[in-house]
Amino acid sequence: MSPERAATAWAWAAPSARGAALLQSHGACDFRSTAHEAPKLLRDVLSDANRKRFGAAALLRSANARQHLQVAHPAYHVLSEGNPEERRPLRELVAAMRHTAVGNASMAFDSTSGVVDAKLAAELERISPVPMGRGGVLIFSLGADGTGLGFHTHGATLLGLMHGHKLWLAVRNGTRLPQSWLDPVQAHGYALLAAIEATPAQHAPPVQYCLQPPGSAVYLPERWWHATINLGDAVGAALQQPLTEAILDGVDDAVAAPASHAPDELIAMGGVLLGRGQKLDAAVTLLRAAIKADGRDLRAYFQLAEALARNGDVLASIEVMNSAAAAARTMAAQAEPAVPQLAAMWLLRVGMTLCGPLQEVLAGAEVLREAATHDADALARHSERTLGERCLACAEDEQAC
Repeated sequence: MSPERAATAWAWAAPSARGAALLQSHGACDFRSTAHEAPKLLRDVLSDANRKRFGAAALLRSANARQHLQVAHPAYHVLSEGNPEERRPLRELVAAMRHTAVGNASMAFDSTSGVVDAKLAAELERISPVPMGRGGVLIFSLGADGTGLGFHTHGATLLGLMHGHKLWLAVRNGTRLPQSWLDPVQAHGYALLAAIEATPAQHAPPVQYCLQPPGSAVYLPERWWHATINLGDAVGAALQQPLTEAILDGVDDAVAAPASHAPDELIAMGGVLLGRGQKLDAAVTLLRAAIKADGRDLRAYFQLAEALARNGDVLASIEVMNSAAAAARTMAAQAEPAVPQLAAMWLLRVGMTLCGPLQEVLAGAEVLREAATHDADALARHSERTLGERCLACAEDEQAC
């Protein structure tokens, strides 16, 4: 059967038995506050015309089926802060969604392909309960049953859901979450729910649950902790704003007493300082403190390496990348079940950083080769494939440099 004919009969998958059970047990929504800076569920706000365009058959028959999406393991989407390097055609991802184990399932959070077009973007802006302003990014979201991002924070976001159901878990900004809820390998999808259920009540901060039905939109204010779980195939589009500089109001206090701030807050501050190119010494202090507090969050290593390199301390930056590789190895070795795809992407990011900005070719090539032992095809799917291949060739023969 031709791909076009097969696409005609395709439909988004219904929830699994576990997903169906969650539909029954989480049928309500805790997003009831009318306060300006509180999560909100907006029911029946997406037009039928836009929803029909994102039906499985319609989408796979459209030109978007050939678009290359940013695709990654759920945990890597959090590490890359929405900018994973792997690219995969939409049609290929949809086919893989039928055959990939939930524990290592890739999903798309894509801001580069243009699948979210001007018509849908205008609708998102129109239905937003607050003005979203300029400078945001449009994101296409696609994942199978049981997939979803673990707890993370970012700028204000509005996500419209065209098909499927999405279970939201939200915690007020500024709250410290238990370490088990932030596990960079396991704390996503159904496993995150298990971690929350296993946490003693006295150590568990209040979680707001909200089941998002198709045709609705969810608004999340800036810096609110949130995680999502797809119940059945879920197709959505988001308008996401960058962090405002309000995050920097506490920088001086955080530099003076970093232990009084959560690692995620330290990383967020460091990232905004890097984006501004200011107070790099403060960024270094904050990011070193974040690593000391939780060495599993690889975001801090990459931001710290960049801050050190900008300050001219390349040797220290290389040392940080070596530490990032060691942390990745430890997490990969401890992961049950194994997560070869995730381990390969961690190591590829380290190797590319060493090969590219830091010009440490031999060390970078060694890490790239190690990544291939986890996933032999990972480099071929990487957006910086040419850089990686050149680094490997240069390590073998200086004349190839």
